[in-house]
Amino acid sequence: MVFLVAFVFQALSNPDPKGKKSMMMRTGILGLLMLIGGFGLVARMKTGFPWWVTVKLICWFGLMGITGMAYRMPERLPLLRMVAAILVVTAIATVYLRPLGFE
Repeated sequence: MVFLVAFVFQALSNPDPKGKKSMMMRTGILGLLMLIGGFGLVARMKTGFPWWVTVKLICWFGLMGITGMAYRMPERLPLLRMVAAILVVTAIATVYLRPLGFE
């Protein structure tokens, strides 16, 4: 998760077209690993499919998509940075809201 967020913000800080292919591969592979690991953990918890899993999926798919948008829409980088930061904060907030009984 940390590496995915780091690579997304690296792409948002300097969307160099020369490094697009490697950056897209990195974020795609890390996103796939997070997806597999996340569903493995949810299966081990045996809680079904609670609301916070859906929120995290939306956040992480959004982050993976923002990497590609950084290269296609370099004029909107400030907006993409803000959206990426909001997605990361939302995903982290679900970690702390889940134990409070918001199942």
